[in-house]
Amino acid sequence: MSSSSEQQRLEIHEANKRKYPGRPRARHPLPSEPEKGQTTLFDNIIAARKRRGVVPDIRNIQVPPLIDGSRRHWIGGFNEEAIIKAFQHFPNQEGDHLLETRSSYPRELKLRAIQYHRYTWKKDKNDNISPISIYYAARNLGVTPSLLSKWITTEKLILSARKGSRRSYNTRRCTHPEMEERLYEKFCFFRTVGKRITHRWFTRHAKEIYRKLYPSKVLRSEESPSRWIYLDFKFSNCWFTAFLRRHRISLRCRTKRAQKAPGELREVIQKWCQFTRRNTIRHSDSIAGSSKNESIQNPRIGRFLLSNIANMDQTPLAFEFGSSERTYDHAGNNTVFLKGSKGGWEKRQATLQIMVSADGISRCKPLIMFQGKEGVGSSTRKAEFKKYHSGVDVIFNPKGYCNTKELLKWFKHQYKHSTAESPSENEPRLLTLDSFAAHKSQGRKKLEKESISQCAVREQSELEVLQLR
Repeated sequence: MSSSSEQQRLEIHEANKRKYPGRPRARHPLPSEPEKGQTTLFDNIIAARKRRGVVPDIRNIQVPPLIDGSRRHWIGGFNEEAIIKAFQHFPNQEGDHLLETRSSYPRELKLRAIQYHRYTWKKDKNDNISPISIYYAARNLGVTPSLLSKWITTEKLILSARKGSRRSYNTRRCTHPEMEERLYEKFCFFRTVGKRITHRWFTRHAKEIYRKLYPSKVLRSEESPSRWIYLDFKFSNCWFTAFLRRHRISLRCRTKRAQKAPGELREVIQKWCQFTRRNTIRHSDSIAGSSKNESIQNPRIGRFLLSNIANMDQTPLAFEFGSSERTYDHAGNNTVFLKGSKGGWEKRQATLQIMVSADGISRCKPLIMFQGKEGVGSSTRKAEFKKYHSGVDVIFNPKGYCNTKELLKWFKHQYKHSTAESPSENEPRLLTLDSFAAHKSQGRKKLEKESISQCAVREQSELEVLQLR
């Protein structure tokens, strides 16, 4: 009986193999390894492994250039190929996250997708021209048509987002837009001239603008006439935080202090450019500007070789970096400008002097001037000099900043030899300086009685400076 049942089972098994070729014996087989991109229960419990290496930075994602909207672009062109390739490679740039079923695209890619749909055209069989549809653009980019349609609808919101942002915050509309608009315009004007902006500045000017716009919503206090009561608005911290977020303003540390705003120096810069251009013109009766010593690496600009054009300036150095002065400024600005009454003299502890050549080659060592007694000094200072870097010159003077005496030394020992050719060839050189007193030979103190030897040294130094010019 058992032999017959075993024989019948084998016959049924062979018949099933012929009827269903390639079918596994188990009803629900468990593969030894999951397929690529397949999410298993093991992955959901223990989390997916991330790709080895440095986590990619969103700022380094390659984005194709902007599409020129003044002319038509056709399907199959360079612009379409670039944007499709960028969307295809985006998952590889942002990293492997197997548990995520969707991708969040940065602001730049969203804007390129909108431009691709708006400025790309196609021709049908009858040579009729029509723009591509949302479905065609979404299929090529690998996104859903509803997502692309949402990007097109919220284009203004995407444009207002910060660079590299993956989400656009739905900013709540303010209750008094005209007041905030005037306050923001006033803020931009004061920041242009280097005014320091604080929380109290915003509150004070916002209340002033509110009183002018809505006089019916403001009452004077009976107890103190100088105090105002605002009926319909409270200048709370929540409103102030929302105002900063809506206009992308943040609290910043000062990075630059100057006596004049950049706009006030426009006329001075124009005069300087005109003066420089007049002095670079070649003259027919002069040997300056000939092809001598000229090469591809060292061309001649007017009558000056590129290596002989340089700029030198001094800047104060403080032993403590950073600033306690903070102001509200536009988020993302690299330079936070504050106008000051002095040029940093009260905090000057050392001075750094640097010369930069037009060809980018360093020919003069940086010069650091510390405050102290002139000369080598004690044994402590001698031991200190041995620890200084060989590529930097260090000197001491009582004030800690450059004067005419130090400038003449620098001309004689450094600038005279900072040229690609020999100083004896007398090539014309252009050195630009600012209007500092020492640069104009006005920083030298008048001596009550000058000896003959001192007079000869001074005249020889001034003669060498004139020859170098």
